[in-house]
Amino acid sequence: MSIFSKRIPEIGIISIILIILFSFGLLVYIQNITEHDIKENLFLQHQQRQIISTQAISMHIGSDMNLVVSMLDGLANSLYLQQGTYSDNAKKMVGEKYAQFKGIIDGLFVLDKNNILTISYSKSGSQSNLGADYSFRGWVENTRLTLKPVFSDGFDRQDTYTIFMSYPIISRETGQYMGLIATSIPSVPFFSQYGSRGDINTQFLVAYNNASKWFEQDICR
Repeated sequence: MSIFSKRIPEIGIISIILIILFSFGLLVYIQNITEHDIKENLFLQHQQRQIISTQAISMHIGSDMNLVVSMLDGLANSLYLQQGTYSDNAKKMVGEKYAQFKGIIDGLFVLDKNNILTISYSKSGSQSNLGADYSFRGWVENTRLTLKPVFSDGFDRQDTYTIFMSYPIISRETGQYMGLIATSIPSVPFFSQYGSRGDINTQFLVAYNNASKWFEQDICR
């Protein structure tokens, strides 16, 4: 009997072991590939859902902002404010608009051409701070200089971050600057309308202005 014939059983055993090892390795490799594909698909699906959700929130916020700008434009070009920023009719009209939009805004007020507060409605009290001089507010000066709507970077007071939207009141007869109408929007209550707050297990909504400065962080659904 040849030596090769004597080693056939050993070769058979080794072959079986090699086949088993190869099969096991191939199985592990296939499982790893499958697991990676599943994780990647789940991540892509989650990413897509997140993009869609963020786009929906962005459109909702943009829609509300556009409504506020349209309201300010309507007031600035209204008959009563075109006649002056002190009249009772002007005060009544601004008060009606504040009542209509107070679910979005915190305050609505009018400054005359000298940057003096003449009409004011807010949750802290209507007609508060009348006669106050707002000349040193950046958004007031920018509105006067550009004669265009201004969206402020924000104002932090007593741990409340507030943004301002202002619209110039320009006489349609003379083209002269008559003052401005503005609204204040506290960022936390505003962004809370678009998601829940206080749940650490939910996702964060972070808003930036167009200069990429941190604007507000909130919790969204």
